[in-house]
Amino acid sequence: MYTSIDLDRPSAAAHARRTWRSKAAVTSAALTAITGIGLGLAEPASADAPTSYTVSSHSQGWNGGCEAWASVTYYPNSDTAVMNSTVRSPYLFAACRLRTHLQVQGEDGVWEGADQFVTACAVLDPTCASTISTGDQTLVGQTPGLTAELARINKILVKHHQEPLSGQDLVTGVSISFSQA
Repeated sequence: MYTSIDLDRPSAAAHARRTWRSKAAVTSAALTAITGIGLGLAEPASADAPTSYTVSSHSQGWNGGCEAWASVTYYPNSDTAVMNSTVRSPYLFAACRLRTHLQVQGEDGVWEGADQFVTACAVLDPTCASTISTGDQTLVGQTPGLTAELARINKILVKHHQEPLSGQDLVTGVSISFSQA
């Protein structure tokens, strides 16, 4: 399997500063909530964080002999994914059913994201093509774990008069995987 990632990311130093500021904001809010003493460390990280993440993947031997391609661009502030999946069946009498799954990575874990499904018919099946693409599909609000985490953190920050975070502040990358639909 081949995977390439374009992070639309500034320098590593800027990423390190963004990560520190994001963790400092959460730590400051948590300590303020517990002790009632504000540290003044909270600063939104959005200025240095990437606004989108793009990943592409290709697998030639997937599910026996099926071939799969996919690309996704994920926009963390709107929790929107633009996905395009293609599957090809080399089989004379068997279809290939593809599920492309998006995972959104953060500093402390992974949130399950959007799924996209497509089926390529057998080579000799006259009802549809043996290579099928979904085209670009826009999927909004497909990462409920990220949305819940962001709401939890922002509730604390806003309660203590701190600047709320955005999805951009929590997301550090994306990945996609293939499975049989």
